[in-house]
Amino acid sequence: MKDASLHPVGSLAHGDLPEVQLHDHVSLLNLIKSCQKEKDLLKSRTIHSYLLEKHILTKNVYIGNALVTTYAKCGVMEEAREVFEQIPIRNAVTWNALISGYAQNGFGHEALRCFRQMKDEGICPDVVTYTCVLKACGIVRSLEFGEYIDAEVRNRRLLEKDVMLGNALVDMYCKCGAMEKAQYVFEQLPEQNVVTWSALITGYIRKGLSDEGCIKDSLLGWVTSGSKASSCNFSAISVES
Repeated sequence: MKDASLHPVGSLAHGDLPEVQLHDHVSLLNLIKSCQKEKDLLKSRTIHSYLLEKHILTKNVYIGNALVTTYAKCGVMEEAREVFEQIPIRNAVTWNALISGYAQNGFGHEALRCFRQMKDEGICPDVVTYTCVLKACGIVRSLEFGEYIDAEVRNRRLLEKDVMLGNALVDMYCKCGAMEKAQYVFEQLPEQNVVTWSALITGYIRKGLSDEGCIKDSLLGWVTSGSKASSCNFSAISVES
């Protein structure tokens, strides 16, 4: 643990937490998830202190995973990493919690480093992992790494099963400015939704007036596809562009 000044647990003692939830791992997990939902960093730190005191992190990976996710959602990735390191046996969910946290908080390079480490340790990535890593590739504009993930995803035939993964791949290519590849992936997806169309159209808008025809074609395609669009969707596109 870091210096106590960085973890102000003194203002919220263990006694302020429900006694039954401290002794029942299921209830304790629910308490952590409640902190996650409310982004209650102070209570999360108090629970973390209790978990270390009772050596629970070494015994229950589910509680550890939940705490990593909670710290990540609170935007304190240093503390999320600290909990991650305190979990002796980590699974794919543990890694996903950390990689997702880095990606969601804009730390693309850190997310990619974690992905490499995850594979080095023999943990098999899943759809959630790839979706988060593609987001990280978009953040750092790493087309080469994104293409590597694309090949791996296709080799495992995952695009056929998950629309969110397809959306992430389209969005990654758009953010990297590779619109031909984005369009190619888009056309290959078995299903397109509002998120898919938004990612593609936003990518064309970012490319500028030279692709004006593509923008019009995409907007027309969106409307005629039957996908639900609203003023909110178009406003989001305008803001992102």
